[in-house]
Amino acid sequence: MPTKSHDSTKKKPARGAIPLPEADLFGNQLAEGAVPLQLAWEVVEPDPNQARWVLPPELRARFIAGKLSAVDALRQWHKQVEQLRARLGKDGWRPGEMAEVRKLDEIEALARSLQAGGQVNPITVVRRGDKWRIETGERRFWAHVYLVGLKNDKTAAQIPVSVRPRIDPFRQAVENLHASPLNAIGLAREVARLLLVVTGNPSPGTDAGRVMDLATYRDLARQRVPPGGWSKIEEAMGRKADHLGRYLRLLLLPEEAVQLADRHDLTEKQLRPVSELGDAKKQLQVARLIAELGLSSAEVEWLCKQPNLSAAERELRTRLAGKAAEKAKKSPRARFAPEQVLYNRCIGFVRFAESVRRGGAEPAQALAEQFLAQSGETALAELRGLISFLEGTVVEIERARPAGADGRAEGRHPSPGTD
Repeated sequence: MPTKSHDSTKKKPARGAIPLPEADLFGNQLAEGAVPLQLAWEVVEPDPNQARWVLPPELRARFIAGKLSAVDALRQWHKQVEQLRARLGKDGWRPGEMAEVRKLDEIEALARSLQAGGQVNPITVVRRGDKWRIETGERRFWAHVYLVGLKNDKTAAQIPVSVRPRIDPFRQAVENLHASPLNAIGLAREVARLLLVVTGNPSPGTDAGRVMDLATYRDLARQRVPPGGWSKIEEAMGRKADHLGRYLRLLLLPEEAVQLADRHDLTEKQLRPVSELGDAKKQLQVARLIAELGLSSAEVEWLCKQPNLSAAERELRTRLAGKAAEKAKKSPRARFAPEQVLYNRCIGFVRFAESVRRGGAEPAQALAEQFLAQSGETALAELRGLISFLEGTVVEIERARPAGADGRAEGRHPSPGTD
């Protein structure tokens, strides 16, 4: 009786990990030990059909059309987010604005991580003429652009890459599952792209002139899937066909509603009642309200059931305004401006460190151990960012105080307010 041979050198995936595929959806073996290269960032380009959209829609469209360079697109995005941040302490944040700021924050955090420890996982690319198109790792590409274009860090001008023979949507789907999860619209685009492959069409990533638009995604969402087609997609996405079908239906919403849902990271549960409305104008109205007010799925479901949507909107706004006012009254933080809270936290940090030292422990060592445990390889980048902020504060204090004044004369800090 023949025995099965075992390759002792082949590592098993960790428990709970999604194994990377050995072949694409066409059955072609993926290149093992892909060729490592260092490429200038200018010759690397994102895949326009990637399910995860990094840039805001209007900037992304101009970038793909060649009307904006990567650096200019990122600078304009950065400017938009800085304008949102400038409102902090004036009008306060609206729920819908947080998602856009968070998306850029993720790129900036990734850039700091690259500065601190370098790039651990190379971007995978495919040769396309005199350019290299990204298969996986687009956010790492934008982190390099951020460092080069906004921080003038020339050391980030070269990007470590691994070369693949072709773009494989299946591999992109697995990468997106390993990275931070796709939002509802991104997942819908991922499913639609895999449907394009299993129905016998070529992968759009191999066609230099083809960019999937919303009309293409909608056609895919409406078409019937051939026998056995869903099984391949279920394996890639780790979800059942009926679940994935609910995501696909989101692509049938009005275009502006799709864009709002994507940029504000709305969930499928929030959008499900919207997709069941029969009126496109009502769908768009509700989508705008979810993005603006940060409505819960229960609030969305209630709103979509009301016969008079405009009257229901007025009632909902009044109700939410009352809740916000009541919450502000109960919150001690509401009595302080953000700069006061920031001051209180800094002074509290210093005093707590002194108390740790009086207790016989070394606060620097204790803090270092916690940073390494909680933040891993980004610990140094986060601490350096804090040090840079504190050094900037010292510079501002020295610039503002009268000549000869010494704030340390009394040997103590002013008493902070209650946070």
